[in-house]
Amino acid sequence: MSSEDGSRHTKWIKAMMPRLQIMKAMLKPSGVLAICIDDNELFHLGMMLDEVFGEKNRLGIINWEKTTSKNQAGEFR
Repeated sequence: MSSEDGSRHTKWIKAMMPRLQIMKAMLKPSGVLAICIDDNELFHLGMMLDEVFGEKNRLGIINWEKTTSKNQAGEFR
């Protein structure tokens, strides 16, 4: 999708929503879903996840900022 495409968010949402619904169907009630995404679609993804899984099921967001260090084991900020 081109960054110049005015409907890119709509296209992205239409591509992602069925995938999220399939994930929900496959996930055990005690399961956890972890997603890695950049900040370009984070807001839209959050809205879709709340719609599919319910806002009450969002435990949190971990913000990971890539650094030049190769050894980042256990470094959550």
